[in-house]
Amino acid sequence: MFKNRILNFGLFLGMIFGFASCNKDATPIIVEDPIINIVAPAINLTFSLTAIDSILLHIQVEDNDGLHLVVTNIYNQDGINVFKQADHVDNMQYQLQKYFMPEKTNAESTYKLRIDAEDHSGHTANKIIWFTVKP
Repeated sequence: MFKNRILNFGLFLGMIFGFASCNKDATPIIVEDPIINIVAPAINLTFSLTAIDSILLHIQVEDNDGLHLVVTNIYNQDGINVFKQADHVDNMQYQLQKYFMPEKTNAESTYKLRIDAEDHSGHTANKIIWFTVKP
């Protein structure tokens, strides 16, 4: 009877360690969203069209699972989309360096820059900043 209890206890421990070791081999679930960094323009920066004719967009996005799609939009103060670029990315990192030419105007205008990113696991992130352009 004592031998049976030891044998049963040994089988019980073996099952526990067997199940525990199976979990170690499982693929980890990636739950991180893409990381978006807007290098330029700076937040709430004001540009003068008398000094420049275009604004540098410098965006960096990275993800540990691999990026799928990065979309860059700029909206004027009336909410009209004045710039759009959608890039299908199959890489861990993405970088956009492009110039945006704002509309010529006699009044100060505020623009919204929005970046949306999606990775291969379906995780999404977005970042929004505003900047101003004056004549």
